Amino acid sequence: MTRNRLIVLLMFAGMFCFCNCAPPEARAAAKKPAGKSAKPRKPKRKRIPLFPWKGDILSTLRKEHPRLLFTAADEKRIKKLAKDNEQLAGLITLVTKSAERILSEPEVKLAIPPKSKRHFYLLSTSRVCLGRVTTLAMAFRLTGDRRFFERARKEMLAAAGFWTWNPKHFLDVGEMCCALGIGYDWLYDELSKEDRAIIRRAIVEKALKPSLRHYHRKVTRLFWEAGRNNWNLVCNGGLLIGALAIAEDEPKLSREIVSRALSSVKYGLSCYLPDGAWPEGPGYWNYGSVYNALFFSALETSLGDLKLYRTEMKAFSKSGSFIMHMIGPNRKPFTYADCGSGKWSISPAMFYLARRFNQPAFAWFEWKNLRRMIPSPDAKVSKKPGKKTSKKKPGKKVSYGRRYHSQIRLLAMAIAWFDERGVDYVPDKLPLDAFFRGQQDLVAMRGSWEDANALFVGFKGGNNKASHGHMDIGSFVLDADGVRWAIDLGADHYRLPGYSNKTDGGPGWRYYRRSAKSHNTLVIGDKLQLAADSESKVVAFHSSPTRSHAVVDMSKPYRRQAKKLLRGVAMLGRQAVLVQDEITAPENSEIRWGMVTRAKIKIDGRKAVLTQDGKTLHVEVVEPVDAVLKIVSTAPPTKKENPNRGTRMLAAFAKPNGKKFMRIVVLLKPVGKNWKETPTPKIQPLANWKGKKVK
Repeated sequence: MTRNRLIVLLMFAGMFCFCNCAPPEARAAAKKPAGKSAKPRKPKRKRIPLFPWKGDILSTLRKEHPRLLFTAADEKRIKKLAKDNEQLAGLITLVTKSAERILSEPEVKLAIPPKSKRHFYLLSTSRVCLGRVTTLAMAFRLTGDRRFFERARKEMLAAAGFWTWNPKHFLDVGEMCCALGIGYDWLYDELSKEDRAIIRRAIVEKALKPSLRHYHRKVTRLFWEAGRNNWNLVCNGGLLIGALAIAEDEPKLSREIVSRALSSVKYGLSCYLPDGAWPEGPGYWNYGSVYNALFFSALETSLGDLKLYRTEMKAFSKSGSFIMHMIGPNRKPFTYADCGSGKWSISPAMFYLARRFNQPAFAWFEWKNLRRMIPSPDAKVSKKPGKKTSKKKPGKKVSYGRRYHSQIRLLAMAIAWFDERGVDYVPDKLPLDAFFRGQQDLVAMRGSWEDANALFVGFKGGNNKASHGHMDIGSFVLDADGVRWAIDLGADHYRLPGYSNKTDGGPGWRYYRRSAKSHNTLVIGDKLQLAADSESKVVAFHSSPTRSHAVVDMSKPYRRQAKKLLRGVAMLGRQAVLVQDEITAPENSEIRWGMVTRAKIKIDGRKAVLTQDGKTLHVEVVEPVDAVLKIVSTAPPTKKENPNRGTRMLAAFAKPNGKKFMRIVVLLKPVGKNWKETPTPKIQPLANWKGKKVK
């Protein structure tokens, strides 16, 4: 027994020495069960840092209200200008009549009960609130009609009374914070102390404090805080406006929000680098850019010009030119990525860009789109929302219904940022062709800036892994005679399971609208483009009156099907478009050249005649001579996807048959009294296409 006791004592002594003298790593390893490998500890996530500003970031804060976006001096300027500017007066009438329509609608409400486990979105409600508050507040400031103030007050108090602004989907919070921040600031002198306290408390508790969990990186899912996407600009823009609106009453919290928003917004700003191209498509450019304009305009009017992010802001200034070139003569955007397919409406951000960077062409472009909405002086307001009536002929009724209003929720900012130089601007010196570098390299060529029937082609390189990206590298759209002949189907429903998944072989790429099979590009061996390491740059660009062209190196996304793949798109004399593909060492599988269209198609050998709206487009496969044209269905593989009704694909099929090099050349020619006959050009290798070689 004595010997056993001695052994036990020695064992306890050894354990005591190990626990107190062994290094921490060894002690931690000893605690782990035998046979199980230690899980690596996740590195601590860094907070979005405070912006490195010397001194107090709020030291130059304008003390009086309104201080955000549309100051008393701005209001005076607009009222004076409207006396002599018929266009601005018409815009004010439009906003005022929109405000009149809102008076008869119920306040926003949240139907979801507290502590509900149901997943929901508040974004549409936040957007309606933002549109109503800014419209009503602007109408009140310009007319003095207290009905507009009282209705805006009720709207803000209703939203302030919501039990949540839904921080699980932070876009909802960003837009609601923007709504109440602008309303609080613009109507500050009219609101009672009690009303201000209620609205201020809602901004603090439902927006600013929840945002700190994101800025401090304490949330499970990190997304917008360091995201290179529209979310970053929208969330930071709304939070900044809310913080600056209440800064004198909540200085500590507002100071931190402003500082961290300034650090966070650099990620969203980086999307514009270097030439202003937006990776998510024109629709998301509009969404993100109007909030970016709100962000910096609010800073400038409340704190002064801080001269921040000069490189990124230079790229932002170029984005006005980018969006002008991405919209076709018939007002349809180049619908790459998750862009919607409707006609372009307006973007008040263009007025901000025009004034901020002295670009009257941007104001002209915005006014060109905006003037379609301006009613004649004796137009009447329809009480039935959604009725389609003319806004131009005297005596006709103009609808200001909910659907109409929701599309232009920040129309009031077109007044705040109005640039009168756009009314009389003549676009005779604007370039007809442009190339924009970025996450998605993009090219646009057109026949005219003022002819709605002009020829237009948009063409892209890009990166399939970009935010909201599709497998659309090499895709193009084509307009002529006011018809969009080659279309991009655009986004499908975001709630489809796995829709946003960007992993090669993942569920996201199986959806028809996201895959290469639905785009105006190549499909080799019925295989998809690759998403990982798919960056495809424009390698050559040329612009002249008689010929313009661009070449994209598409080798990376097709690297499993070919050694090298180039696509060139040329506009010939502003009368026809040539699409030329060169494939080196292709796999011995069928190659499909595709173009989605709404036109009726009649095929005759290697030629096809497309007709739509009484217009005609001729398509000819110049090479290879053994290519076969077919009409391919655009129906998706599952019923839960968009059925793509009214569309079809004109496809050319060809086989390499063991060839080490293959070329596919297709000529597209609009025909009719407005077009000259374009002979089939002599086909030159893409290496010989003259112009600027892009590195």
